Amino acid sequence: MRLEYNTMTMNFLVVLIQECMNEVGRKRQDEFFYSKEEVKEVLQKVYMDFFATERIEVYKGRKKHEIDLTNVKYITAIDSYVEVITENGKYRKETSLTQLESNIAYKNFFRINRSYLINMEWVDEYRNGMIYIDGMELKVSARNQKIFESQYIEHVHN
Repeated sequence: MRLEYNTMTMNFLVVLIQECMNEVGRKRQDEFFYSKEEVKEVLQKVYMDFFATERIEVYKGRKKHEIDLTNVKYITAIDSYVEVITENGKYRKETSLTQLESNIAYKNFFRINRSYLINMEWVDEYRNGMIYIDGMELKVSARNQKIFESQYIEHVHN
């Protein structure tokens, strides 16, 4: 992704990165250098604060809506678009699931397989590699099961 920045935007990003580095530095004041993991943590925080979104623009019919990601139960890939399932119905967005996933700031989303991105807030039950959301049964791919289980356990305990 190539973005054009003006001077004001770049100054804002520099300040934001400095604040994040200071926040990480306060965790351990005895050392001067930052580890690779700490730098990665800072850059992820900057990305989430500056580029990612907690609301998405979708369509229902031909009418445009902006919905809060906390209301999204899950998102499914259908051909060249995604279908966003909320408590208020289904919406459509002309994007790939991968592109949408990379722009979501809301940390409770998890890609369970090629076709589904789920919001862990809406999971009613997880059992034997299957997720249940409002009676819908969704399979977690074998590749993602261990990662999902650890993140879901962390999510449930927080």
